[in-house]
Amino acid sequence: MAPQNRRPSSKAFEKIEIVRNEYDECVDGLRQIYRDKVFHVEQLCRYVEMHGGSFRDAEFLAKPFVLLLGQYSTGKTTFIRYLMRKDFPGARIGPEPTTETFSVIRHGNQDSTIPGHTLVAENGPFRDLSKFGDGLMGKLVGIYTNASILEMLTFVDTPGILSGKKHTNSRDYDMGGVIEWLCKKADRIIVVFDALNLDIPDEFQDVVNAMKNNMPKVRILLNKADQVAGQQLMRVYGALLWVLTKMIGTPELPKVYIGSYWDKPIKGSDEERGSAFDTRKLFKREQEILFQDLKSIVRHSALSKLDMLTRRVRAVRAQSILVNSIKNEMPLLFGKTEKKHEIIQRLERILLDIENKHQVLRTDFNIPVDEMRRRLLAIDFGGFSTISQKNMGILTDVLETDLPYVMTAIRADNFK
Repeated sequence: MAPQNRRPSSKAFEKIEIVRNEYDECVDGLRQIYRDKVFHVEQLCRYVEMHGGSFRDAEFLAKPFVLLLGQYSTGKTTFIRYLMRKDFPGARIGPEPTTETFSVIRHGNQDSTIPGHTLVAENGPFRDLSKFGDGLMGKLVGIYTNASILEMLTFVDTPGILSGKKHTNSRDYDMGGVIEWLCKKADRIIVVFDALNLDIPDEFQDVVNAMKNNMPKVRILLNKADQVAGQQLMRVYGALLWVLTKMIGTPELPKVYIGSYWDKPIKGSDEERGSAFDTRKLFKREQEILFQDLKSIVRHSALSKLDMLTRRVRAVRAQSILVNSIKNEMPLLFGKTEKKHEIIQRLERILLDIENKHQVLRTDFNIPVDEMRRRLLAIDFGGFSTISQKNMGILTDVLETDLPYVMTAIRADNFK
């Protein structure tokens, strides 16, 4: 009898159209709230001069993305192909280091690829990768293909982690810096290990360091597990946990999934069937849990964007109150420079008064007092505009009405 194709059926992500519509509606609502109600006040209180750039549409509308990390030949690219149920442009699979690029795999009606410089010029979520220079641009590629899972998620495939300083030093870009940037931006990080080869390469410690501030997003995949007999698999699993504990430096480890993700039938001896070591049942259950975790990324991404905007509105409100406080103290004609320095010296006291009178948290200002002093020195206080009660009321309405409404939509049953 011919082997059955193991690629997941369309039912594996059966509610993807409903979820996509709900997600698009929610994040577009957040974008409109920011553009229609927050952006104007942000400009009036000169928030950008204190805290950096305004939000771009892409920061709201970009699909959540899954980052794949691991040594070469652990099955990262094959895992993506398995989820997509098809091949995609540029996919190279083999026992030797095959994936030499950072591949951003997104939905498109036709198969196509674009080079790194074009990808970062799109004003999308990967624009800031340009700061890593031409060395990375030559190893960055955007891939478009038509797969249902890509309607909801973007995948980023990465070069295999290498062994030996001679190899790692040969990269003409900052691998650790790129991984750290991707880990910060990713909605889920999946680190793939080969059950047949748990040798940890030198470069992996750099990857661990890049992930440390993003551990809640990390999942571990022990792949090719059907190549190992049941009892031996438990030993491999234990060895992996021991290695991860040593490298991460904490006993609280990410969730570890066990399985074999390719389109071939799962291996397993007849003696194991129905026994305590019937790994086929284990792999099936692990796959179901992993798929549920992938589907949950959409909801978590919407919540993350909601949290991002909530923190931004609170910061703009705090900045606006500070600006009004400064404006009220500034003289109309003479002594502006002296008064500016006096205000900056009394900044700690001013912030305490704002906290007490306006129910503002110190964390709403987002930066330490000393850094705030430094940034205020570079700003012309004479250019501050009074933030009207109407505009302050708009920010309050956003926090008390608009954003809770979006939260209700995200929590709805049809957003699962």
